[in-house]
Amino acid sequence: MNTGVSIIILSHNGAHHLEKLLSTFFSVNTHAPVELIIIDHGSTDNTGDVVAKYAGRGFIRHVNWGENYSFARSCNQGVAEARHPYLLFMNNDIIYTQDVLPKAVNILDESKTTGAVGVRLDDPPPSAINNQQSTIDNQSVQHLGIHFLWNDRRGYYHPCQIRHPSLDEYLSSLTSDHRPPTSVIAVTAAFLLCRKTDFEALKGSAKNITMAWRTWIFASASDET
Repeated sequence: MNTGVSIIILSHNGAHHLEKLLSTFFSVNTHAPVELIIIDHGSTDNTGDVVAKYAGRGFIRHVNWGENYSFARSCNQGVAEARHPYLLFMNNDIIYTQDVLPKAVNILDESKTTGAVGVRLDDPPPSAINNQQSTIDNQSVQHLGIHFLWNDRRGYYHPCQIRHPSLDEYLSSLTSDHRPPTSVIAVTAAFLLCRKTDFEALKGSAKNITMAWRTWIFASASDET
């Protein structure tokens, strides 16, 4: 079975982010085959040099649009370029710390009622942000999935990330390091794996969705959708 993954990464003057992402990805990832499609929104920094630096480590395509298009339109373009049956939408500022892609692909491969798979995303520790060590370095969990909360002012259910204020407390609350996957209604597009056939069946991302809504446009889809 072909379990190749096309990884779609949007970037605009984000060479410093791409350097960290690509270096950590290639040092950790074991899944194959993969291709990385860098959709470049007309960067004027050294993005091209960073992509060229890692071209020998894997198949990377640098698609430079020359200007900054919307998130949705660029994701759709990345899908049009993709050659593999699985799509991974990933932010350019992700830092890989674990080999998560094989397990994520396996979940989609085994569960036909799962439409998208995400991962836990942790905020960087305060010392990493401030560039200094701290005796209290409470790292938080940025993303455990998406839930929808009613907003009286807006009059509709508003998507919110499921967070946890302390990574240490969250990890200590787990009964096992190998828990089964948690089912949530949606995951953030900062790291979202789905089938290309599902994405195309849903007609891709709505072209009028702006960058402000980039996190929420990929709601999980099941066979009943």
